[in-house]
Amino acid sequence: MTYDPNDPNRTNPVDSDPAAPKETYVEPVERRSSPLPLILGVLVALALAYFVLQQFMGDDTATTEGDTTTVTTTEEAPADEAAADTEAAVDDTAAEAEAAADNAAAEAEATADDAAAATEEAVEDATAGTEEEATDDAAAGTEEEATD
Repeated sequence: MTYDPNDPNRTNPVDSDPAAPKETYVEPVERRSSPLPLILGVLVALALAYFVLQQFMGDDTATTEGDTTTVTTTEEAPADEAAADTEAAVDDTAAEAEAAADNAAAEAEATADDAAAATEEAVEDATAGTEEEATDDAAAGTEEEATD
């Protein structure tokens, strides 16, 4: 039997110690987990608890008279009454909105009229000032020509 250093099945006498570890052991590294799943879980639990409390604790009032306890439950208004109330509220809101729009339109028209009047006055003042300056310039020019 000949010695072959490239034989893959060769056993190295130095590495044949059974007590020696075969590979280098790397201890696992603990990573910090994200707190987001915990926060979301708490929020969902709180929302569920709130929903359950609202469903089972609403509209029941207990009154004690003597030795007995009576529970009074308020009844919902029929759909027709609710629809009538809603329609009346919508009509009132529409009337208020229309009145507010009319007031805003009147105010805008008054503001536009005031601005137009102020613009006309400014134009008249500028025209009068320009005419006076032109007249003065013409008179001065005539005097200079007359003296020449």
